[in-house]
Amino acid sequence: MANAALKLISLNCDQKSGSWPKAAEHGADVLLLQETTPGPVPFGLRVVAPDLEGPWLTGGWKSRPWSTAVAVRPGVQANPLALAALDAAQADQLGVSRAGSLAAAALSLPNEEPITVASIYASWEHPVRHLAQKIHEALAGADQAVVIV
Repeated sequence: MANAALKLISLNCDQKSGSWPKAAEHGADVLLLQETTPGPVPFGLRVVAPDLEGPWLTGGWKSRPWSTAVAVRPGVQANPLALAALDAAQADQLGVSRAGSLAAAALSLPNEEPITVASIYASWEHPVRHLAQKIHEALAGADQAVVIV
């Protein structure tokens, strides 16, 4: 079994610009970020996906000026994976149902097999209120039930 060659951190930044430095201070080689804004990017990190010049947003009925992102430290070879709308994706693209909900990259490490990393985020379009009560009502009278929420 090989030694750990890569340290990854996944963090929901909660739309706070100060989250990038906080995540970077843990010494990760790869940051997988959700609900992140485009900057400022801490010194020494390179944003692989999405493109810093493009729009950072999560699609849907509501305006969401944040996105998922993949960032790497120097020495980590990383290339973004091509994304496209789910109904238009070609064989060499990952289909995405909602813009901004996926950022992915192919990593090449010395003496290791290449790996793919992805930062994935899903937003409730219309949050369900009192979900536990609704589940209870739906299962009332059942002899046995297992519910994973």
